[in-house]
Amino acid sequence: MTRVTGPLFGTAAVGRIDDIGSFRMGRHGPEFIQQAKGSGGNTDAQQRLRTCFAEAKAAHSAITPTSYWDGDRTRYHRIPDWPTFWAQWLIDHPDCL
Repeated sequence: MTRVTGPLFGTAAVGRIDDIGSFRMGRHGPEFIQQAKGSGGNTDAQQRLRTCFAEAKAAHSAITPTSYWDGDRTRYHRIPDWPTFWAQWLIDHPDCL
């Protein structure tokens, strides 16, 4: 799908065409800038880290949230919070890195 980002009533348009690339009016006429493609694959280290992250997120979600009052509403919070949990997870699982 094409999305024109500006200007609405002008002689030139700029925007994106889905995930293919973007277009604009350059000095020498219309230009199309193709979106760069990724490297195509994940390294083993990236796959290990993604697997560890998914396991850690599942373990953190399994923690029962603690409830507390905030004014007139009950709020819930997991202790420890996610950044602290993730830092400790990486210390406890050195094979993730």
